Amino acid sequence: MPAFIDLSAPISQGPAELPDALRTDVAYRDHAQGAQDIEAMLGVPPRLLRDDEGWAVETLNNFGTHNSTHVD
Repeated sequence: MPAFIDLSAPISQGPAELPDALRTDVAYRDHAQGAQDIEAMLGVPPRLLRDDEGWAVETLNNFGTHNSTHVD
């Protein structure tokens, strides 16, 4: 039976000293910020959300082919 080896790696903020072509840039918004976003977009106050929290969001601002492992 074939063996599968997991080569994937978590995506995380790259060190600032790396050149742009190799650096991963991630913007994080936590659950409290997500609750504010929900209120602004949908008019639903945080008190109506579970644990007063909204969604957490990670935005990849810079992520290239060679910034991570290749999983094909």
